[in-house]
Amino acid sequence: MGKERWQEAQAYFEEVAAYARDHSDERQLALSMHHLSMVKHRNQDYQAAIEIGLDALKQFSLDDLTQYTEPIYGILQDSYAHLNDYQSAYKYLMKQYEIAEKRHADHPRSIIARAEADFLKRQMQDQAESYRRQNIELNESNRIITQKTEELESSHSKLKATNALLNRLVSLIAHDVRGPVANIAQALELISDGSFEPSEEMMLLKELHTSADLTSHLLDDLLLLIKNYATNQAQDRSLIDLDRIVSEVVNLYRPVARNKGITLTYEREGISVLLRALADHIKAILRNLLGNAIKYTPINGAVEIKLYRSAMGIHLSVIDSGVGMSKDQINALLNGCAKSTRGTLDERGFGLGLQFALEFIHLHNAKLNIDSSTGGGSTFDICFPN
Repeated sequence: MGKERWQEAQAYFEEVAAYARDHSDERQLALSMHHLSMVKHRNQDYQAAIEIGLDALKQFSLDDLTQYTEPIYGILQDSYAHLNDYQSAYKYLMKQYEIAEKRHADHPRSIIARAEADFLKRQMQDQAESYRRQNIELNESNRIITQKTEELESSHSKLKATNALLNRLVSLIAHDVRGPVANIAQALELISDGSFEPSEEMMLLKELHTSADLTSHLLDDLLLLIKNYATNQAQDRSLIDLDRIVSEVVNLYRPVARNKGITLTYEREGISVLLRALADHIKAILRNLLGNAIKYTPINGAVEIKLYRSAMGIHLSVIDSGVGMSKDQINALLNGCAKSTRGTLDERGFGLGLQFALEFIHLHNAKLNIDSSTGGGSTFDICFPN
């Protein structure tokens, strides 16, 4: 039958089904649905063939038309197979086999009848095994596709992180490192030419020393971050004396605080506080937090460092009486969008120090809580899990 004739047949059986439905002729509706399912299958509309075929089966059970169920099972198993649903195809294939076996059992026990039943059984078993193998192959293909998709997503995430790091490094080197180094070179050239008075030279040398220290610390943090990414964030951690590490950094910044008239204190528990961590990372975290606290605290202000334990873990807090931050500034900082601003004595910064600190805090599975308000000082509290 040509394609046009099949289309005519479909239109005819659809019209018959509509008539039967309108006149509540359930028997005629079931038969027309049976024929319509065959037409849909012949036109390779397998999903529609399945839906109509399943509805027809329901009608057959109600109207005692079970003699039509075998061909419907055939349509269903072949349609499911074309849609790669081999489990369902196998189900209706076995239903076909059960009907065929029962039909042959009712025949006279002749050699021909048994031979036909055995042949049909072997044929259906072979087809069932074929469906089973195809279903296994399909499941394995889906597993491989899922695995490859997960690998691609992981690689994509790593690539995005690497690109973000590269962009930050390029910006940092192009602006924040090259600028201070060029300024130091230019100032040293002017000093060597005798362009300044001795008192001016001393003042300039102090400023150059501070700028060199800032650049050195920034490069230290930069190298730590690069090392971290180069080793896939899997460096071995050891038990460190956190009190000793904090004391070293605090003593390093005492002269900076003293020059600004800031009172710098360190309060800790009387017992040793051990933490499994990377010492260089902890130093970088505290160096950046303490440096910023001093930078944004006015003359005669106060900065306090606290080290203590709680039920949640080990806490390292940096508390200052500085200019504080608004909620928007806190959110920008935590989201990596903060911009550098000058300190209370017009100190400049690189704008990335706190971002480095956040990176290292995250790598230690620690949590950072910021409590601050404009004009009310700031408290940066880091909690390292027990």
